[in-house]
Amino acid sequence: SIDFPTAATYTFTAQADDGIRVYIDDTVLIDQWRDQEATFTASRALTAGAHTVRVEFYDAAGEAVAKVNWVAATTPPPPPPPPGGTCAAGQYTAEFFANKTLTGTAPAKTCEAGPMLNKDWALTAPATGIPADNWSARFTGSIDFPTATTYTFTAQADDGIRVYIDGTVLIDQWRDQEATFTATRALTAGTHTVRVEFYDAYQEAVAKVSWVGAPPP
Repeated sequence: SIDFPTAATYTFTAQADDGIRVYIDDTVLIDQWRDQEATFTASRALTAGAHTVRVEFYDAAGEAVAKVNWVAATTPPPPPPPPGGTCAAGQYTAEFFANKTLTGTAPAKTCEAGPMLNKDWALTAPATGIPADNWSARFTGSIDFPTATTYTFTAQADDGIRVYIDGTVLIDQWRDQEATFTATRALTAGTHTVRVEFYDAYQEAVAKVSWVGAPPP
């Protein structure tokens, strides 16, 4: 039972001669059970506190080596908070919550680039004070749509995602998943409010929303 002092994504390195398996909390992380002299790496997001590390090893002939170590990823600081609470035109005001339900006060707020939303946090926490798993976020932006036409919106998510245009839901896929969804909406030219709600349950966290306008007839 090993103490991991910080909630972070840890990169584990296993050096073996010969076969080796590494488990974290009884879930296999590295499985290289064969005659070899090699080094392997794998990553896992962990909460702070005690976790069970189990290493299985065998030696066939000659040298016998089994080494396992790890290092925590450094979470980069989030972008500065919105000046005066307002993001620039074309940006998203992002609110991050330390739960999957967008409830309570958001402990982290940032400005995110627009007009498309293109976020891939991999296995890392999205902001200071937010865990790497079991969190949610809301992105709200006033986005310019230059042409009056029907737009096809694409949302790629891991896990749950909702997309609203001017307060009306367009895509509602609020569940654990790794999937892509599309929906269409006719819009007038000008500024429209795009709101994206997202939650991450475990492991990879991806929230991407893009759109393309139909060509004129």
